[in-house]
Amino acid sequence: MGATRTPNPATAAPLAASALVGTLWLLALLTAVPSVLAEAASGDAASAGPTLPAATLPTPAASQALWYFDQDHGRIGFEIAAVGVLTFKGHFQRFSGGVFLNPDNGLARVQLDIDATSLAMNRNRYQYLARSADFFAIDEHPRIGFVSEPFPIWQPPWRLRGRLQLRGQLGEVAFLRESAPCIDPARVCTMHAQGELDRRAFGMRAWRTTLANHVRLQIQLQAQPVHPSNEPAAPSATADDAGAGER
Repeated sequence: MGATRTPNPATAAPLAASALVGTLWLLALLTAVPSVLAEAASGDAASAGPTLPAATLPTPAASQALWYFDQDHGRIGFEIAAVGVLTFKGHFQRFSGGVFLNPDNGLARVQLDIDATSLAMNRNRYQYLARSADFFAIDEHPRIGFVSEPFPIWQPPWRLRGRLQLRGQLGEVAFLRESAPCIDPARVCTMHAQGELDRRAFGMRAWRTTLANHVRLQIQLQAQPVHPSNEPAAPSATADDAGAGER
């Protein structure tokens, strides 16, 4: 057995001091994040750019509802990384929508309407910032909408693409399906998917020095078969769906 090494006092003290400084720095960072975010928001607001006119989602053609989303058995969440060590998480408590089939061409769309005023986070200070004009701007834009591209009902895609209406602006997004496809309209279906959006594309340019540009979206929905008594209102026809089966 080798001899026990005795720490060198000349090097042990600086190492201990360095570890203590690192620990104190991390604790200070975790405590100061809310105030850092608030200061960064005020500094970045001036460079947020002009507000664009509100855009509207295309309305799917007259269609038959196959499933509706059960608000009591679903969750629509989001998360965003901050200063490299933290992740802020939140979710929307109220939403509606479903899967609609166009009987003329056999193509279906997913439609989702989110009540942005139902945004909730685990801390009031973060919730206030997320609701503010620098982020979701729920006072001016209380609704968030999504309409997918049409797809064959018998062959739902693994990557569901569509248009998202957020803060009065439209942008293309894609969700990666993580659950089995919904094919039988007579059965309850679980839909799990996740996606990511660049918040700058929707006018959220504040806090650039402290928050990541990409927001991760997590969707967990339970789709209930539609019966005449609970069928959601199907949108009216527009030119957007004309020739959808030919694309």
